[in-house]
Amino acid sequence: MRMCELRTDGLYCYIDYSEELIHNSALRFYSDGRLVQATVAQMENDSGFFPKPDWFNIDSAYGKQSNGRYVLDGNNISFRDTSIAGTVDYRGVVNENCLMLSSYSHINGHKETDIKFVFYPFWELDDWKELY
Repeated sequence: MRMCELRTDGLYCYIDYSEELIHNSALRFYSDGRLVQATVAQMENDSGFFPKPDWFNIDSAYGKQSNGRYVLDGNNISFRDTSIAGTVDYRGVVNENCLMLSSYSHINGHKETDIKFVFYPFWELDDWKELY
């Protein structure tokens, strides 16, 4: 199996259209094993709302509210995201330019499989271009 590198120069993003609200979820991984996750909900598609850069600063007020540590073993990744709402466990595979994950919520017992988080480098994200 070809080794794929976990990227730390952008965000891995997933958009869930399965409910009345559209949920944008994004992960930022740091090279030291830490991560920050942000999820926002919007009422309609293409409303233009996306998590802001300061939300993904591990030392910011938001970054301290929804974060965790990840472990890599070859192409396999696992991590636990802990927020004020509770904890969600993730595990999956690092592919080229995406993560394929499964999750288990300790908050409500919800399990999900085949969650595809697509990678976007910072320079492609409108609010981030001037920062990187």
